[in-house]
Amino acid sequence: MKIPDIIGYVSMIFFFLSYFLLAAKKVSNDNTSYHWLNFFGALGFGINAFSGKVWAIVFAEIVWAGLAIFSILRIYISKRKSG
Repeated sequence: MKIPDIIGYVSMIFFFLSYFLLAAKKVSNDNTSYHWLNFFGALGFGINAFSGKVWAIVFAEIVWAGLAIFSILRIYISKRKSG
């Protein structure tokens, strides 16, 4: 198994774990842990897709990672303003 494949499988676990934790109400979408799992999942899938030159997925994962970072920053800014 090649390194991009391993990264892809680990990323899959991050995505499944983030959604499971959300569905089980262990985290909410206002929890940075949820968004960090999504960010690292997207980063890993992006690396995996890049290694296979699957450009549509690379683009999708860049957007997904960007949304995760946006959400993390929104949470940090909101917490900073409130106290």
